[in-house]
Order: sequence, then C-alpha cells, then structure tokens
Amino acid sequence: MEASSGPTYYVKGYGVDRAKIMRFLNTEDSQDGRIDRVVFKILDYVDKGEHPICGGQTLDDRINMNVIAFGNEAFGDNPDELKKKELTPPKYLEKATGLLRGPEVFGFIAW
Repeated sequence: MEASSGPTYYVKGYGVDRAKIMRFLNTEDSQDGRIDRVVFKILDYVDKGEHPICGGQTLDDRINMNVIAFGNEAFGDNPDELKKKELTPPKYLEKATGLLRGPEVFGFIAW
C-alpha cells in the first residue's frame, strides 16, 4: 500500500487557530479549558447554512484545525484553483480574525 502524499480535497476559509487563541488568553498551557470555550464560541457564532464547518489541515505545516468555509463553493479538488477563486469571507467574523488563520486553502479532513 502506497503512503498518501497529501490531501485530495480542499477547502478555502478561515481556520480557528488555537495558538492565536492561546496568545490572546496569555496562556502557554495548551490544555487550558478557556481555549476550547473560545473555539466553541466562535463556531457557535458561524452561520453554518452559509459557511459550513469542517476539519482541515494547513498545507504548509500540517496543523489540524476547525475550518469555516467561505460557502459551499469553497470546496474542490484543486488547491491552486481555490487559491485564485474570489470568495468573500463572512463579514460577521471580522472582529474575530485575530483568532483565525487565513483566508487560505486547507486540506479537507472531515465534516
């Protein structure tokens, strides 16, 4: 069996960045329960009908994170096409962008 060289499906959006949340909370403890509470607050705020949430992985450093897609058209099998695709980030997340990574293309992991 051949090892997978990377993702075969991709999503363009924002990743909920736990490292940025840790800095925001001024904690070095990755198990600090406040981190998950902030992640859940952000995800609860998302209009999931317009901006689906999925598991994704950064393409450069392969970090897994929750990804807020820029609409149903933000999914595809060609990362270069998605990078070029003009998709509008959700305006309602503007105040949270300091806790998010992107916009960028992530490898799709799961729903």
